[in-house]
Amino acid sequence: MNRANIDGKNIEDGDYVIIDAVDKDVRSNDYVLSIIDEMANVKKIIINKQHNQVCLTSESTYNFSPIYIEESEAAHFYISGKVIQVIKNSTM
Repeated sequence: MNRANIDGKNIEDGDYVIIDAVDKDVRSNDYVLSIIDEMANVKKIIINKQHNQVCLTSESTYNFSPIYIEESEAAHFYISGKVIQVIKNSTM
């Protein structure tokens, strides 16, 4: 996830990601911890109100396809919180 930018820090293997589980007021381009079918992931969220759709995009240097969540699939999708900080792992 090397292209993510949380207060000037990217997310790399071994880093710690701090999540605000109380703040559920997410906006487009926020980084979120989302749960899809009981699988957790950190993604950039893009909200398309016109099409009642959410797009979760990877900021990885690997080529991962975006995940589109339609309104009809909302029962399988949950935002656990917003990414608010990255703590770099200095031991790696």
